[in-house]
This record gives sequence, structure tokens and C-alpha cells, in this order.
Amino acid sequence: MKRFMVPALALALMAAPTLLEAQGRGFGAVQQNPIQAILNATDSLQLDLTAEQQSRLEQIRTDVDAENAPRLAQIQEALGGGAPDPGTIMPIVQGIFRANQAAIETARLVLGPEQLAAVNLFLESLAPAGRGRGRGARGGGPPG
Repeated sequence: MKRFMVPALALALMAAPTLLEAQGRGFGAVQQNPIQAILNATDSLQLDLTAEQQSRLEQIRTDVDAENAPRLAQIQEALGGGAPDPGTIMPIVQGIFRANQAAIETARLVLGPEQLAAVNLFLESLAPAGRGRGRGARGGGPPG
């Protein structure tokens, strides 16, 4: 379980600065959900998904998008009024983290062992330096 926390935590941590940076550029910079990132990289990762796996991952993506949509709207609202209070933003980002973590855990059940290994390496590669990247990194809970 801890092996899956690192990629999910990395994605959540990546979302926080991206969302805060979006303040200066409007709300155009929204972090993808991890399942969308996996689907986008299917060919380069050579996952060779079956039609059923592809369909199930697309449904997981749709579900996590729907779950995170209200949170993203809350962040957009918070960013619209000037500098947001981190105390307001971080609980929302934590909610996104939890939803993304659940999506990764669900996707894990869809993938075979070799596919899962490739996806884990891919998600770990997305982590910014110093934020859970690499084999020696410690896993943990959501940010904050």
C-alpha cells in the first residue's frame, strides 16, 4: 500500500503549487487527474490495455473528475479574490489527494503486474524533485 502512496502524494503535491500559480494566469492551469495521465501515456508506457481495461480506466477517470469538480470550483473561487489563504486551499487539495489516491487504488485492480509496474514508475517520475521521488523516498499521508 505504501508503494502507491508515494505517486499519489507526489501528484497531490504537484497540484498545490500549480493551483496557486494559476492565480496569476486565470484558472487555466489545472492538474490532470492521475488516471488521465496514465491514459495519456498508455502508448509510451506500452501498456497494451485490453478494451475492458481501457473502458474501466476511462470510467475511473470520469468518476474522479466528477468527484473533484466541486473542489476545483472551490479553488477557482478562492483564487478569484486575490491571494488565497493556504488554510482555505490546503483542505481542498487534501480532498483532491484523497480522491486521486482512491482512483489509483481502483486502477491498480484493473492492471496486470507488468502494467502496474510500468504505471508506478511513470507516476513516480512525475513527482517533483525532493517530493517523494525515487526508491529511498518515504511515503506519507496527504499534504498538510
